[in-house]
Amino acid sequence: MIRTGKAPDHYVAAQGTRLGRSGEIVVDFDGEHVWIGGESTICFKGTATV
Repeated sequence: MIRTGKAPDHYVAAQGTRLGRSGEIVVDFDGEHVWIGGESTICFKGTATV
């Protein structure tokens, strides 16, 4: 969306509101790469064999 001009080079998006969890995702475009950031919480740990 950034490369097509539908989103700015930097923005913060909210997620999880309908689940009662207010989360924010930070999106940055440095002219070459898109960087995604934000805080996270580990809900479970484990391994999977595929």
